[in-house]
Amino acid sequence: MKPAAAYDVKYLFSDHYNIFEYTNMTFTHAESPVWDPDCSTLYWVDVVNQDVHALHYFTKEHKVKHINFGEVNIVIPIKNSSRLLLGVRNELFLMDWNKPGDSALRFLAAFDLGLPDNILNEGKVDALGRFWGAAAYDVKYLFSDHYNIFEYTNMTFTHAESPVWDPDCSTLYWVDVVNQDVHALHYFTKEHKVKHINFGEVNIVIPIKNSSRLLLGVRNELFLMDWNKPGDSALRFLAAFDLGLPDNILNEGKVDALGRFWGGTKGHQRGNKVKHDEGALYSIEAPEFTPKVHLKPVSISNGLVWSLNNTIMYYIDSLSRKIEAFDFDLVKGRISKRRTILELDEYWDDDVIADGMTIDKDGFIWIALMFHGCIVRIDPDKQEIVERYKLPVTLTTSLTWGGPKFDDLIVTTSRRNMQPDKLKEQPLAGAVFVLHHMGTAGVPGNKFVFNNADKY
Repeated sequence: MKPAAAYDVKYLFSDHYNIFEYTNMTFTHAESPVWDPDCSTLYWVDVVNQDVHALHYFTKEHKVKHINFGEVNIVIPIKNSSRLLLGVRNELFLMDWNKPGDSALRFLAAFDLGLPDNILNEGKVDALGRFWGAAAYDVKYLFSDHYNIFEYTNMTFTHAESPVWDPDCSTLYWVDVVNQDVHALHYFTKEHKVKHINFGEVNIVIPIKNSSRLLLGVRNELFLMDWNKPGDSALRFLAAFDLGLPDNILNEGKVDALGRFWGGTKGHQRGNKVKHDEGALYSIEAPEFTPKVHLKPVSISNGLVWSLNNTIMYYIDSLSRKIEAFDFDLVKGRISKRRTILELDEYWDDDVIADGMTIDKDGFIWIALMFHGCIVRIDPDKQEIVERYKLPVTLTTSLTWGGPKFDDLIVTTSRRNMQPDKLKEQPLAGAVFVLHHMGTAGVPGNKFVFNNADKY
């Protein structure tokens, strides 16, 4: 009879295992082995010697990165990235093989604050991409069961922007900047309407209270638009911005709780390069339509949203790589006490910029990160990122809450200036995504107030 046993003890002899024959190396304290099938590479760390190792399975190429300032305990691959997640001392970093020394590290988070001798000792990633070891913020990858591209067409756009949900008619509006189109999609019927604007880039679309017309930003001008009139005869001019700078663009706009339009401009753009410090942030209201300057200069005026109690305005000038806040006087329409609540330099390289912004019912702000393919949720009081969601595209442009319960997060993306090889890698670039199950919901957006809009 076989003796009762919980498990068999098997002894490994020399014909059963290999020390890496190419060197027969040994390490002081080897830890955290992880296999990356995408590049056929084994990663591990030598904790005491403060080294990160990479061994290619087929070529036997062996790379070592030394970390100068502390024990390294954890190494983890990052999806769709050549960088690695690294645990050093009690901190979490991104690591870039191609940069020298500790300049290769980008700080993400620290753990057990107040206990500087503690070590981030072990870490793994769950099926949704969260790091577990001690949590700072979640890196969540959005898979196909987590989002829907509008199934009615699976359309993509050159540069989708300015998504806005109108609950009064269950319709999502957005623009395709480069193709100069305004889009409207009815949530239930899936009826899709497109209005082409002939004479310039269209960047902004906003519903008007008690009107079937829309507020439209074209080039550096503001118009009323009527769906029922053909071509550019559908437009009625309201105002122009940055006079004397005809290449500037009215780039972003939102409406405050009293129905004023707030819009910001950006300087002349060639390719992905924008001229610095040539734009401004304005407000305008009916019936005078006289632009009032609130902030100048700015480079790329972008995300704009107000706190739930309308006492703070959050704002993004993309090239500053900051998320900023102002005290907001709703009655007088004034901003003051400018301050920074988050700096992207603390998280990402220079090529990542903040673009569109929205807010949820809990008062957290959400931002689309252009050139990084993700959206982040920020706690503005603690001034920290609490969640990050990765999409299968690089150019995420803007976002808004929509749907009957305001619990769908709608994200616009771009394929503008992308090379053919990148488009092949990212076939969904330029799609409009609807993200479900986000654990929160939005609040209704404000509509522009112009009582005479239909007769103007």
